[in-house]
Amino acid sequence: MNTKTNLDSNSVLSEKSRKKNLFTLFLVTLIDLIGFGMILPLIPYIGRATGSSPVMVGLLMSIYSVMQFLFSPFWGAYSDRMGRKPILLISIFGAAISHTAFFFAQGYWALFAARLFAGLFSANISTAMASAADLSTEKNRTQTMGLIGAAFGLGFVLGPFLGAQGASIGTSFGFNDQFASLIAGGLSAFNFLFCLFYFKESLKEKTKKISINFKKLNPFSSFAQLNSQLKASVALFFSATLALALIEVVLFYIVKDEYNWTYKEASYGFAAIGLVMAFVQGGLIRPLKKRFSEIKLIKAGGLIFCLGLFLSYAFNSLPMFGASVLLFSLGYAILNPSLSGWISLQSKSNEQGSSFGVTHGFSALSRIIGPVVGTYLLGKTGVKFPLLCSAFVILLPLMLYTLYQSYSPVKSDIK
Repeated sequence: MNTKTNLDSNSVLSEKSRKKNLFTLFLVTLIDLIGFGMILPLIPYIGRATGSSPVMVGLLMSIYSVMQFLFSPFWGAYSDRMGRKPILLISIFGAAISHTAFFFAQGYWALFAARLFAGLFSANISTAMASAADLSTEKNRTQTMGLIGAAFGLGFVLGPFLGAQGASIGTSFGFNDQFASLIAGGLSAFNFLFCLFYFKESLKEKTKKISINFKKLNPFSSFAQLNSQLKASVALFFSATLALALIEVVLFYIVKDEYNWTYKEASYGFAAIGLVMAFVQGGLIRPLKKRFSEIKLIKAGGLIFCLGLFLSYAFNSLPMFGASVLLFSLGYAILNPSLSGWISLQSKSNEQGSSFGVTHGFSALSRIIGPVVGTYLLGKTGVKFPLLCSAFVILLPLMLYTLYQSYSPVKSDIK
């Protein structure tokens, strides 16, 4: 098994400095994701305002992930060679430019170009997770991944909330809802300076000399180089993200068309989902990991995720539908950091960036497919049918993954 302790990579930092740097990484990731969370709920509403069809709105959501899919292995491999901090800075700078461009964009194709540029420089999550792996050991790997997941969750609490407030402020000054994207751009500019001055490089010096085979940096070649355990885990990560991506845009249509929610109300709904994710990944995952292995948490989180999707399809009343959405958010919040921790444990210490680059490259691929397929199904079959499809998208791979782990020669109960 390719697990290695990362204590040697942290030898240049004292325990106090390591924790301080990890907290700084958490803040950098949080601020970055707040900006992302401010933009995401805005896209379906602004896209619809241009007169675009649901499928075109889905494409507007997907282009970010197209670029992320193509470039994540490149950024991940380069972070293994050049260090985490330079890649984080490039990503945050790209976010500042793209968010600001989204504010000035007029018409569908200008919005499309702004999101394309954002996806090109979207190295933040995979690089942050690789850095978190640098700053952790085998025993606390999943908890550390949970910290990054908590930043993701909090970003989706504060991002939509601040986005709604920013849109309201913009409207009072004669702007439209796009004003929130200008605030997101300013927040990213601040984050660039914060990362520049306060985050210390987490990658040890000797790993910066590894060579990069650029011919093998396309996502499929990178995937082919993984061991069988990593391939199975990345495939499940892809399926879980696809299940979520299928319904991200659909949820906006459901709450708007079925329950007459405004953009502001929808933003608060997404904030509630983020709050669940932040609570689980920032707090609950720690005691869970002390009692259960990564594999058991992956299975439990996947089943809860699946159950919540089935129930959200079955229930029509707003309270029950809302409770079901929070249930599948809970399941995903358990599944995601557990699976990330397991992927990290199966990766060599000097290949964390590459492994997470491939993982989040295929996660991006699911976000390319998901919004387009979800909005297509919405237009052809009814507003809630994609929820049922999403449940099967995670259920079948989870069953195969469970079967694989039962026969895998790799020990799957690391504590």
